[in-house]
Amino acid sequence: MHADREVPAEIPSREELIRRLQEADGATLLMSLICLTGDSAFLDDTFRPGPLAIGQWYQERLAADGKAAVCAQLADALLRFWSGNFPPVPAPDNETLMRLTQFYTGTDISDAYAGMFSEELALDGADKRRFSWTTNPPPEERAKFHVLVIGAGMSGLLAAKRLREAGIPFTVIEKNGKPGGTWHENRYPGCRVDVGNHFYSYSFSPGHQWNSYFSQRDELAAFFEEFVGEEGLLDSIQFSTEALAAEFHRDRWTVEVRRPDGSSEHIEANVVISAVGQLNRPKYPDIPGRESFAGVSMHTARWDDSVDLAGKRIAVVGTGASAFQVVPELAKMATSLTVFQRQPPWMKYNPRYHDEVSPEVQWVMAHVPTYSRWFRFLMLWHLGDATLPGLIADPEWAGAPRSLSASNEALRELLTAHITAQVGDDPELLRKVLPSYPPGGKRMLQDNGLWLQTLRQAHVDLVDTPISRIEGDAIIDAEGRAHEVDIIVYATGFDSIKMLAPMEVSGRDGQKIHASWAEGPSAYLTVTSPGFPNFFFLYGPGANLSHGGSIIFVSECQVRYILDAVRLMIEKGIASMEVTEEACSTYLERFDEAASRLVMAHPSVNNWYKTTSGRMVTNWPWRLLDMWQMMHHVDLDDYLLERTSVPEVAA
Repeated sequence: MHADREVPAEIPSREELIRRLQEADGATLLMSLICLTGDSAFLDDTFRPGPLAIGQWYQERLAADGKAAVCAQLADALLRFWSGNFPPVPAPDNETLMRLTQFYTGTDISDAYAGMFSEELALDGADKRRFSWTTNPPPEERAKFHVLVIGAGMSGLLAAKRLREAGIPFTVIEKNGKPGGTWHENRYPGCRVDVGNHFYSYSFSPGHQWNSYFSQRDELAAFFEEFVGEEGLLDSIQFSTEALAAEFHRDRWTVEVRRPDGSSEHIEANVVISAVGQLNRPKYPDIPGRESFAGVSMHTARWDDSVDLAGKRIAVVGTGASAFQVVPELAKMATSLTVFQRQPPWMKYNPRYHDEVSPEVQWVMAHVPTYSRWFRFLMLWHLGDATLPGLIADPEWAGAPRSLSASNEALRELLTAHITAQVGDDPELLRKVLPSYPPGGKRMLQDNGLWLQTLRQAHVDLVDTPISRIEGDAIIDAEGRAHEVDIIVYATGFDSIKMLAPMEVSGRDGQKIHASWAEGPSAYLTVTSPGFPNFFFLYGPGANLSHGGSIIFVSECQVRYILDAVRLMIEKGIASMEVTEEACSTYLERFDEAASRLVMAHPSVNNWYKTTSGRMVTNWPWRLLDMWQMMHHVDLDDYLLERTSVPEVAA
């Protein structure tokens, strides 16, 4: 069980080693000790971690004396391990693994999770999601096949890595000049990930290199650029190349692209993987006069670094995730800052939201076997499926729309106490910032206290009156008040419902994908739609997470499924595969029923997850385990197949 075998270049003394270990999480160190020694005697009540509140993975759960004992014994074990005087310990079987995970989390977890946990933890260091052939077709057979990946963000790069491992010819096109997707495009002040970075990482790279627990944009952008180089993907990516249209004929796709010089070309492919995602095109609010504003305006996703913000009167429209990050930064520069709010966000306390990872903890992540894997696992569970029950509506609950179940009400009380304690003696501000909709109806935001501290500053004004129009240099609210500003920042998110736009996709018999999505985008298992053979989505319809987790987990499930489809096409000589109407409609009926029971689908909630008719189309309504199981492999019975020889396509 000796994953992460790297021996430090300089092995510290026992005293120094204990000092570094003391900076890390005690319960996670205990798991490393158990895995390193194989000694199940530690799985008793002497060292048992204390309970962990939902989502509060940062809590220290070992008493001081217990942690000191764990650090001392782990230091001794590590020194023996690095000296080579340590017998190998086998990876745990499923029964042992579930015992370990339940001990670590303090939760009674179903044995059904054993396979998923084994794959995620990878305690033996193996990449269990690495592509593998069944029949290992010869290189000349693979060379006849070509896959086009649209987008070089997180999911597109993941697909490219797996295709390269499989030896399948592929091309990635990216409309920007660099990789990274959203982490290249979003560069507003304060931009950072709001999922813990040690979970917002590829499973084969648990991420001990992160400098922050929630890394800022520049570190994330640099990570994906480095990933391209490390994985040897640069020569396969065509930058500054945008997909305009895709058309299917018989057994292949022809994709029209715009090159950097503005010229148009066509690329042919057997399979197209759209990795443009849901958060690709900025959404601007429909405000009369918006285009005629006399000052400077910009969207957070299209930030203009040339604009001087110092000493300006700034307005921010929106109070979602991007506003939560940019507003405190703008408050440092503006003479006045006016924030326009439609609905306030629910916030969960997280004191580590802006914290850097100390050098000692980074060292532990890099050198203590399995530590970073267990630390990642803690987020997987407590930020994932452990939270889902609190977001499912109880049809007999009498407290709607304030809350939708007893557990949802308990969460509301906890979050309300957190907000109230920060506001202090300001009933008007409390009225504005305390949500009336049930917790979980919108994305829950990480909060270390900075948001409400910013709103309480004298030069910051929170306006919850709707915007009526924009005239000249003023935003006019519904009560007729004019708010004169020099700069308007639209923190209004993305047009997630218009997936794939503005690209035009024409499938079998000329069927247009946006016409087929007239009632909202939908896809079988989030990855493909009837009428569009050999066309797959990453972070497409229904793939956003409802209850927490990491979109990288989603992408890894999707990429494995899509690569399994590609494998079957090559191994079985399948020219085209198209999900059947029956399979898709059966799946969508189950999807809609499950989605309707979630808090974010409640009529009292406005969010970007739903169509104008109220149908939720963006979010996965089940457990992460269900996603892992349902996308584990392709069932060809769900597809219409044309088993002709696969034509050779030029890359």
